[in-house]
Order: sequence, then structure tokens, then C-alpha cells
Amino acid sequence: STVFKESIRLLLTEAAINDHEIASFDVIKAFIYSKIDDGTVIYLQIPKGYVDPFGMKSNGCCFLLKRWIYGTKEAPKKFSILFTNYMKSLKFTNCLLDPNMYIRNEPNSEHRVLRVGAHIDDGLVTMHHNLLKKFISDIEKRFAITFQNPCVKYIGIQFYRIREMRIIGLHQSDYIRKCLKAFKRNSLRKYRTPLPSTLDFIKMSGDVQAKPELIKRYQTIEGVLQHAVITRNDIQFAVNAMARFNLSPREEFYNLLLRILFYLEDTIDLKIWIGLLSPLPWLHFPDASFAGDQNMKSRSGGPSYYYGSVICSLSKVQPITTHSDCEAEVIAKVDIGKNALSL
Repeated sequence: STVFKESIRLLLTEAAINDHEIASFDVIKAFIYSKIDDGTVIYLQIPKGYVDPFGMKSNGCCFLLKRWIYGTKEAPKKFSILFTNYMKSLKFTNCLLDPNMYIRNEPNSEHRVLRVGAHIDDGLVTMHHNLLKKFISDIEKRFAITFQNPCVKYIGIQFYRIREMRIIGLHQSDYIRKCLKAFKRNSLRKYRTPLPSTLDFIKMSGDVQAKPELIKRYQTIEGVLQHAVITRNDIQFAVNAMARFNLSPREEFYNLLLRILFYLEDTIDLKIWIGLLSPLPWLHFPDASFAGDQNMKSRSGGPSYYYGSVICSLSKVQPITTHSDCEAEVIAKVDIGKNALSL
């Protein structure tokens, strides 16, 4: 029920090129719009301090839920289904590869395309201003929302728009500063790279007997960094490589994740620029690292550009073992080609 980061970049790039409005909305108390099916029974323990308005005693009693609430596992999925059905009633269609991206064409309008991305209960909207007011009115008929136009921040992503140049700068400086408050930095050293250049991933092995407390700490910071990848392609390889040890971390691996986070602090002002940066609509650069990963497998990688804007950056281990650098390069081209077709 979350929109892909590639979809967010592509949506914002189109908005910058076509000079469309960028707005956002947040559905208030989103999950309670979804009713619990008759066949599902969920009880809720009455919170301490609750005073019944009818004077009934709550000792030994509990609530029977009629609607989904925050904290129930299926609530996001149920709201996503509800929101998707309503968007379809407004004649929007889902993207095939990203079901949380909605598109509608207006055949009788000069500005025909409406695009909406949904991150659970947060929506990102790009369309011409003539169509925006009508769309927000349609959403308000079904949901209570808060609305922001122009949008300057969405799920932690901050926008810096230069409208006359048709470009937008994306960064997450506030998000990074907020995350850094939970992690103490013991060294004053400035980092210029996410990981040490001498690090050998082939020789790295996890600890299958890692303590649960270390696993929790490791997965917490890994999740923080995965969200930061949305606007920071320079840490994508490092974050994905370290994610292999989510269930078997070592203390030194955790320190490497901290280094990536502190690298973000040292380069916090960096932005990713999207928009009309080149006359070429699509440009792809495949590359391969021969036998440079575990089990002597190669790695495919390379960015994909849309009018000069980086939409996605591939970094994945190849599924088969190659016997030469030439073979690895061919497979990398196939991987990039598949990625290009999905875009």
C-alpha cells in the first residue's frame, strides 16, 4: 500500500516538465473508513483511564471492533482496497507494476493527464490547476482530508522547485536530522564515502546466532536508510549490500550502517535534481561487476534517466554464474532492459 520511489520520481519529473501543480492530501483517521467483515471478530482491551459515557463498569470487559483502527495488521490493506475502489469510481486506473499509482485521462481537456500516488493514507497529486480543484472536491465527498498546495514535503521528501527552469530538487535533510537524534556519534571524523573502499563483501559472513537486541537495532537503522535511498542514489549499493545481514548481523556490521548514516549527515545538503535536464526522453547505462559478489556471482547495475532525471538506479546480484566479463555485461544489459520496460 505504498507507492514506489521510482513512481514518485517519475510523477514529479512529469510535473516539473509540464509545469503542473504538485499538491498533497492526508486522509484523517483513514483506517476507520473500512468496516470489519461479519466473519471477523476482533476484541480490544479497554485502555486504562477510560470512562464510559453511560456509566458502565469496564472491569472484565472489552470492546468489539466494528471498524479497522491503527495498530491492527490488516488495516492498511483494507484502506488501500477501499481507496482503490473509490479511485476507480472516479475513472482512475492503476499502473500495472505499481498499483498505488493512479492515472486518469481527460480526453476533452487540453491538460489531459491526472496522476495520483498513494502512500497508505498520504496522497501526492500532480495535474493542471484547472483540474486540481475538481479532484480535491471529489476526494472530500468520501474522505475527510487535510490538503496542501503547493506541496513542499511528502513522506519526509522535501521539494525545492525552480519553476521557470522546469526542475525540482529533492532532499530529506529534515528526515535525516530527525533520525540522527536517536544515534550518538562518537567520532568527529568526516566521511566522504558511505562505506570503506577496502571493504570485501565476499569475505563478509553473518552471525546466525546474533542476539535479538542486535537484530532489532540493525533492522531499525536499515529501515531508516532504505527510506533515505529515495533521494540518495549514492548510498543505494551500500544499503542494499548491508541488508543481506538483516537476520545475522555482527556488531561491526552495525557500525558500518552507522557510518552510512553519518555519511548522510556530512553530506546532508546534497539534492537529487529532476525535471527538464536533457532533451533525451530515456537513457540507460548498464554495467556489470564480474564475479565481485558472494558465490563468485556478478552484479548488474546502472541508472535510468528520463529527460536527464535519475528515475531509478539498479543494483542486483545476477541469478546465474557467468564465466567472463563479457557474459556479465550481456546479462546486465538484459536486466537494465527489463527495468526500462517496466518504466
